[in-house]
Amino acid sequence: SICAGDSTTIRATVNAGTPPLTFRWNQGLSNAASHIVRPTQTTTYAVTVTDANGCAASDDIRINVSARPTLSIDTVFCNANLTNYQVNIRTNASSVRASAGMVINNNDGTFSIVNIPNGQNVRITAIANNCETIINVNAPTCVCPEVAAPISMGNRRICQGEALPLLIVTVPNGQTVDWFDAPSGGNLLL
Repeated sequence: SICAGDSTTIRATVNAGTPPLTFRWNQGLSNAASHIVRPTQTTTYAVTVTDANGCAASDDIRINVSARPTLSIDTVFCNANLTNYQVNIRTNASSVRASAGMVINNNDGTFSIVNIPNGQNVRITAIANNCETIINVNAPTCVCPEVAAPISMGNRRICQGEALPLLIVTVPNGQTVDWFDAPSGGNLLL
């Protein structure tokens, strides 16, 4: 038995007879004693061997071809902590392994490979009928996006005892502002 796309060697071994021997194969094969074959479906190969005296013997071999499992990537994304990423795949295989991370069977024809370290490529293998399908996934770039500097109303000076002015900045949608008492390493004010 072989997996679709694989090849195997078939060989007629003769233990008796008077040389020279001739080999006659079906399936369009030449008259050699052995052949490397790559059938696309289950195929029976038959051979007849004839010796110098005209004595003949026949035999056949059946090569079963098993389908490889399907395997496709649904999504690849960075986790919120940006230190690892996740790959979601779809397959008809019942078993999946990965070179990194942890494999979770979602029991719906999909698997998730989680906690793959940031920057590490992963090799995913789906296994069915003793056949494998492999895909390699390049690690996505999991880094913080550039954050635009806030736009302020400018620096303000006040004298001791005066009320603090209202501090206002403008930031793009989806961003928030935290105020600190120092430009770096300060304490959160609000």
